[in-house]
Amino acid sequence: MNLLQLKYAVEVAATASITKAAENLYMGQPNLSRAIRELEEELGVDLFRRTSRGIVPTAQGEAFLERARAVLRQMEALEQAFGQGSRKAACVSFAAPFVGYAASAFAGFAASLPPQQAASISYRETSVQGVVDFVAQGECRLGMVRYCAGRSRYFERLFAQRGLVNEALGTFACAVLVSQNCPLASQEAVEEADLAQMLEIVPDEALAAEAARPAGRRRAYVYGRSAWLEMIKQMPHAYLWTPPLPQQVLDRYGFVMKPAAASQRAVCDVLLYKKGVQLSQTDCDFVTALRRCAGNER
Repeated sequence: MNLLQLKYAVEVAATASITKAAENLYMGQPNLSRAIRELEEELGVDLFRRTSRGIVPTAQGEAFLERARAVLRQMEALEQAFGQGSRKAACVSFAAPFVGYAASAFAGFAASLPPQQAASISYRETSVQGVVDFVAQGECRLGMVRYCAGRSRYFERLFAQRGLVNEALGTFACAVLVSQNCPLASQEAVEEADLAQMLEIVPDEALAAEAARPAGRRRAYVYGRSAWLEMIKQMPHAYLWTPPLPQQVLDRYGFVMKPAAASQRAVCDVLLYKKGVQLSQTDCDFVTALRRCAGNER
């Protein structure tokens, strides 16, 4: 049990609706439902029941929520009393692969910290396996990973084996990223056949589709943002599957995004933290900022 779970339960009680609570928390309804169910299983009690008035607490749920609200109030009071002092630092340690909105969320969170407040925050940009290792080993309290949607079962098993809690941040449809000098840049959309003789850049093995590549296709695994950016820029016949990027990023590097006709490629973004870790209020504030930025990507 951690503060994030308490915050979820209190929000559900306040709104009497899983749907509305999920909107307020910037997360998907199925993920909030799962988080509440896991909390109930951990406690061994039913916290809520469905009625004509919506989701309402059970008698045991009311008792739990009263204490949960008290804990959250105490945490807020501690933040107010000691958060401005030099001894109290805002601490967040986060690991992620290169995902634009994750970096934006971290930068925005850092900018929101009071100037007089001490802070110790870290952001590690690494591979998906690196994120899993950092979080599982306790070197980072929070992490996020991005993987091909077709590989969800594999990664859910991996997270369970490493003792990690995973909460979905979103699923994003992919398009094809190419250089402005690419022959496909002038097309409205691309077909799979258009990519047959091109080089696919894969920035992390987790983003590789499970299906075997057709004969003759080429793929390069490039672990490093600067490297794949440079390859797309310099190689007119290279491409990358990715969720849509901001126009300012495309303009900066001379890239264009092209929708792929009939393609159902998508990536899943997932928040990770170690099971049993007590997330602080500062951690929860950062997660809220991360979910808000993920929601803006849709």
